Amino acid sequence: MDCIFENTTTLTRRNLTEMARANAPKWSLLTGLLPAAAAVAVAIWDLARRGITLWAGLLLLAAFALVMTTYGAPARVALKIAKRNMKKYGSEVTATLTFYEDVVKVHNRQEGTTGDLRYEQIIAVRETQHLYLLELPGKAALMLEKTAFSVGRPEDFLPFMRGKCPGRVGIK
Repeated sequence: MDCIFENTTTLTRRNLTEMARANAPKWSLLTGLLPAAAAVAVAIWDLARRGITLWAGLLLLAAFALVMTTYGAPARVALKIAKRNMKKYGSEVTATLTFYEDVVKVHNRQEGTTGDLRYEQIIAVRETQHLYLLELPGKAALMLEKTAFSVGRPEDFLPFMRGKCPGRVGIK
């Protein structure tokens, strides 16, 4: 069995944050940004009507807090995962995914384990700025850094996955 692609990726905080942002539901952005926009609009209306008031200041502060919470949530999730990995393994987790014609071998370097992943198990394949994400059942995902391919070319990866996972490959 000849491997077609091989990728070794380390789950750094940056990678984990990018993955968390990509997997955050779109409605979560709306629930944070729409109330923030409404608060800013009301604050501006109040400023225009009555000048600088405590009410307008509190509304702007609330809008700022909503935006920071909405955009900060994925970074907090990534930090939590990174801390858990560091506590459990004493290092960041490194995984090697080796793609063959009929199966993907997933090797976790820290645990020293290797498992098989069938292409049918992959729910979706998505692309972010620096990663390819393989989404699996149960809100699990595997990440591949675009710059970490030791076998195969990154630009050939999505076309290959389109053939293996028809209708499940998208760009986000």
